[in-house]
Amino acid sequence: MPKKKKFKHDKTEFVFVATMIVAVLVIVLLSYAYIIQFNVGVPVNTTVATNHTPPSPKPLSDYDDQGDIEGVIRIPFNYSISLIDSSQIVLSGEDGNVTLPNDASTITVYKGTPPIVKKATLSDLSVGNTVQLRLLPGKLGWIYIIK
Repeated sequence: MPKKKKFKHDKTEFVFVATMIVAVLVIVLLSYAYIIQFNVGVPVNTTVATNHTPPSPKPLSDYDDQGDIEGVIRIPFNYSISLIDSSQIVLSGEDGNVTLPNDASTITVYKGTPPIVKKATLSDLSVGNTVQLRLLPGKLGWIYIIK
């Protein structure tokens, strides 16, 4: 039987390998600590609980500027009132006519241009007035009398 050869390892070789293993472990542990501390690359679904109660909605009559009402459209040009009767108000503009109901529950009237306005009524409207218009289509309208 052949004799087994004994391998002798140099002490410096052992120290080098041990140092490399320790270095890799330190890098892994530091990376893990960084990930835990800063949540890097870890998807987290969180729900923030607060004691904040949202404000109750204001009645529409308190709005001078409809920026708080979702869906309000500001028409970017002026209209002229061409007809007012008991059931409708017809406005003529550069893109055609707009017919609004003559109903104080859906149409709010102001004198002036936002943000400086004074509350008015439908009876303050007259044929020939120049007005600006904001609409919540199919629901509400705001007329601002300019002249």
